[in-house]
Amino acid sequence: MTNLDRGDHNDLVPETLGDIDAAWLTKALATRHPGVVVESLSVEDGTRGTTTRLRLSARYRGLGGEELPRELFLKTSFASDVHHDYTASLGILEAEVRFYRELAPKLPVPTPRVLVSEIDERTGGFVVVMENLAAAGARWGHATRPLGRAAVDNMIAHVAALHAPTWESSEIESLPWLQSIDSGALSKSFLEHTAPNTINAPRLDSLRGSTADVPRLIEGFRKLQRLNGRSPRCLLHGDLHLGNLAFRGDEPVFTDWQIVRKGHWAYDLGYFLPLACRIDDRRAWERDVLQQYLEHLRSRGVTPPTFEEAWESYRLQPIHGLVMFVNTPDTMQTEEVNRTYLERFVAAAEDLGSLDAIEAAWQS
Repeated sequence: MTNLDRGDHNDLVPETLGDIDAAWLTKALATRHPGVVVESLSVEDGTRGTTTRLRLSARYRGLGGEELPRELFLKTSFASDVHHDYTASLGILEAEVRFYRELAPKLPVPTPRVLVSEIDERTGGFVVVMENLAAAGARWGHATRPLGRAAVDNMIAHVAALHAPTWESSEIESLPWLQSIDSGALSKSFLEHTAPNTINAPRLDSLRGSTADVPRLIEGFRKLQRLNGRSPRCLLHGDLHLGNLAFRGDEPVFTDWQIVRKGHWAYDLGYFLPLACRIDDRRAWERDVLQQYLEHLRSRGVTPPTFEEAWESYRLQPIHGLVMFVNTPDTMQTEEVNRTYLERFVAAAEDLGSLDAIEAAWQS
C-alpha cells in the first residue's frame, strides 16, 4: 500500500523550502534508487505560480548514482503558496503524481524522466522531481516563439500517439482520480469562474467580433464543457500550451500533467494548434494538420471520425482557450503570455465561427 492509498501524512513531501536538502532527497529517491546517497543538494533558483518550481543541483554517491541527472527540476506546492488551497481542492496535484506513476510508463509519448513523485493527502501537498530538461539540452517553448511546420507536424503525431492507446478505453473510464472534462472539481471550478455576469476578465478589451458578446461567449464556453464530454473519448493532456512543452530539435517532450483528464479528442488538438502557430500559419495549415492527425490515429489501429466530423468538432474548441486566457491571472502566466495566446484564440474563434458551431452542435 502506498502513501497515496492511506490518506495520511507523507513525509516525503516537503512542507517548506527548508525541508529540501540532501537528506530529504536521499530518502525520497530510496524507493526507486535504493543505495544512492545525495552528498549535496543546492537550490539554484525558482519561481512561484500555480505551483512552486525550483532548479536544483545534486551530487550523488553509491551504486547507480552515476546514472542519475545532476541537474534537476522540482515542482511542489507549499501550504504558504498563494494558489495552494485552490489547486489542492481541484485534485490536479494528485492527478500529476498519479499520471507519472500509473500512466506515463504505458504511453508512447515523450515525458521527462521522473525521479520522485509523491503526494500528501493530509495537506494536499505534492512533489515531483524530474530531470532538468534545459540542462540536458532541450529548449522550452514560449508563447512568443510560435512553432514552424515541422514542429507542428511532430506535435500532431505525438498527440495522436497519446490519444490512440486510450481511445474509447474502459481503463481510463475506471480510474477514480482521472476527472472528466465535463464533470468533477476542475470542470466545476471553470464554470464557477465564468458564471453569467460575474466573469473576472482582465482582458475583455482584447475581444472582438462575436467573442465581444460576453454573455454569449460565456454561454458558449459552458456548453462546450458539456459537449467535450461526448464520445469518442480518450486521455487528454489538458493544457498543451507552449510553456508546457520542451523541444529537442523539433521533437516535443510533454510536461505539466496537472490538468490531465478524459474527454473528447478534439479538445487537445483545438487547444494546441491555435495557440502554437502564427495566426496566418494556423489558417494555412489547420485542415492539413487535422487530416494528418486522423491518419496517425488510423495507423495506430483507431477507426477515426471522418474529416467532416472531425472538422466540426475542431471548430468548437478555440472558445475554451479563449476564456482561459481572458481569465488567467498574471500570477499564473505573464501578461505577455496571456495576451499573446488570447489574440490567437480570438482570431481562431472568429475564423472558425466557433460560437455558431457550438450552438449548432448543442442543438444536434
